[in-house]
Amino acid sequence: MGGAAERMGYAREGQSNPFRLKRLRHAFREACSAAHIDEGYTQALMGHASGVSASYLEKGEGSFLREYIRVEPYVTLFGVDKNGVTDLAETVEGQRIKIEELEGKLSVASDRFAETYDRNQALEVRLRDLDRVLRDAEGDRAKLQGEVAELRGEVAYVLDIANQMIAKYRILKDITPEAWKEIEERTGPPKKATS
Repeated sequence: MGGAAERMGYAREGQSNPFRLKRLRHAFREACSAAHIDEGYTQALMGHASGVSASYLEKGEGSFLREYIRVEPYVTLFGVDKNGVTDLAETVEGQRIKIEELEGKLSVASDRFAETYDRNQALEVRLRDLDRVLRDAEGDRAKLQGEVAELRGEVAYVLDIANQMIAKYRILKDITPEAWKEIEERTGPPKKATS
């Protein structure tokens, strides 16, 4: 590795190699500090098992990837523009904020959808109940129409009998007592009704 350090201009002949493992680990720790990486993530990314809270070890791969992406520009040896890194970090942070906002909106929309769905279900049940009541009412209506028609027939029959009785009464009221006697003589006395 000494030859590579010399070619990159980090080492001169006769000097120690700046890329020894211990120095690289120290450089990585400093890069994490510069990138404002939480100490727990730094310890976990460096492979330290002791001293790392279990809560960091339980975090998903996405959390570690996000932290690594934040520190990666600080540990890249060639072609890194610190302004670009800052811009990228700001863009990533902006996107994270937008994602959180969208997740909040999605949660609200999901709640509204659930409420609307529940209301729709309740309305469908009510509609089925009203449809059943309407069918029952239509059946009752048809039954009542039949009863009304039957009553009209009975009323017409009673009215017919009443009209006949009125006509007979008019005829009978004009009969004089002498005419009654004459009718009785021809037909005999009126018969008493038997019960």
